[in-house]
Formats: sequence, structure tokens, C-alpha cells
Amino acid sequence: LPGVSPSNEPMLRRSLAANAALGATSNLEAAIECGLQSSLSHAMREHAWQLVHDWAAPSPRDPVHGLWRPLPPRSQDDVVSTLRAALPKIIEAGAHGGIGLVVAAALGVHETHLPLTSIVGDAAYSLELQVRAIGALGGANESIVTQAIDAGLKSDAPGVRSAARQLL
Repeated sequence: LPGVSPSNEPMLRRSLAANAALGATSNLEAAIECGLQSSLSHAMREHAWQLVHDWAAPSPRDPVHGLWRPLPPRSQDDVVSTLRAALPKIIEAGAHGGIGLVVAAALGVHETHLPLTSIVGDAAYSLELQVRAIGALGGANESIVTQAIDAGLKSDAPGVRSAARQLL
């Protein structure tokens, strides 16, 4: 969202909502780029990635005012292909792209599974994100799940260990 300061959260929310309402691939790309900004607050990053997650089936409520403004469903395949194209940027973003990896995995981008395993047990990532990364790996192949379980069980954080045990 060029021209919108990450510190101006009300304007950023409105810009994200406008992109979601327009619904074109370029708007989805803008929402992804927004979610990768390093200067974005945690809450705004979560909001941007939630819009990406819900892109194919957007909420009928306006995300800013809560008014009833239903949007037509969109192609899940377009969302997945856009996320695949953005995957190098998401991985390159490091801790700022971690939630993007979780969202992409939830939407069926299997190429995220290996990068998600590197999040588990890495102190650069929040414990919440490590737990979400483990949960997103539920559909991965056995070797990747085993790596995530091993890393999760070695964690000092009880929540991460618990999430790893749930994959067993």
C-alpha cells in the first residue's frame, strides 16, 4: 500500500479494506506486501494476513465499520498462485514473514512446509508463531512433521512442546 504510513493504522485499515473490496490480484499482492513490512505493528500484520487468508471467501462485513457489504467469492487457485509467487519475499522477510508462511500453508501452499520447520525452536520467532507453525505442518509429509516434532519437543517453552506432542 504505497503512500500509507504503517504508523497510521486507521488509514492502513481503510486501505487494506479497499484492496479487499476491489479484489484483483494486484490488490492481493498489495495486501501481502503490506503484511511483510518490517515497521508494521503486530496487530496490523495479523490483520493484513487475515485478509489474505480470507481473500477467496471474504467476510460479508466491512472490516473497518462492520457494515453488511457482502463481496463475491474469489478463486482459491488465484490466491494460492499469488502466494506461491510471493513465497521468496515471504521467506526473505524472516520474522516479519512468519505469519505469511502459516497463512500460505493453511491455504495449501505445500512449499511453505520446509521453511516452517525452521521457525520451530528459533528464538527469532515468537512462541505464538512457533506454535502456529507446528499446527500448520499437520498436513506435511512425514519427514517434515518429524523435524517439526523433534524441534518442538526440544523447546524450553511448554506451549511449543505441547503443540509438537499434538502432531504425534
